[in-house]
Amino acid sequence: MKIIGVTGNTGSGKSTVSAYFEKQGGFIIDADKIGHEVIRKGTPAYSEIIDTLGTEFLDGNGEIVRKKLGDAVFSEFEKLRLLTYITHKYIIRECDAIIERVKRERSHPFTVIDAPLLFEAGMDGICDKIIIVTADEETRLGRIMARDGITREQAEDRVNSQTRGYRCCEKAVFLENGGTAGELECMIEGLGITGVEDNA
Repeated sequence: MKIIGVTGNTGSGKSTVSAYFEKQGGFIIDADKIGHEVIRKGTPAYSEIIDTLGTEFLDGNGEIVRKKLGDAVFSEFEKLRLLTYITHKYIIRECDAIIERVKRERSHPFTVIDAPLLFEAGMDGICDKIIIVTADEETRLGRIMARDGITREQAEDRVNSQTRGYRCCEKAVFLENGGTAGELECMIEGLGITGVEDNA
């Protein structure tokens, strides 16, 4: 089974790329959604986060409020680094388990790992192909503000927290997403890497 990695900075359009592959029959692993699940109250990651970063972002039931957590870490690099260090191992473990299940069940011709920190987590190593989605900063800021209902300053904090280069390798391609969803789909089709041809 072929594994396609989809990565890129926040607001670049990773979800649109993944949605296209889902329509082509791929199984989508959303690392962000897994990240939300692994920090629920009672999980090992939850305990590590509270012990390391405190309780200021908990609601009345003791659950982590992700927006408050995001506001607390995106403007402070060290806190963001600690949160990433805590959650990565649990996210990777769950991704590995899902991939093994999909392989065993032979339910989909290929799998897509949608992960903003694909390279940082070391998950690029298990991918056959990688799409790095990019967009200019103004476009990304507009998308983030519309998507999350936050101010420009908050969006800038998120953009600045993720500003980085990407490692070039033979299996990675860059996809500039500055237009419409339809234009993006045409560019993906042109890559010819749906994975359908590799069903082993």
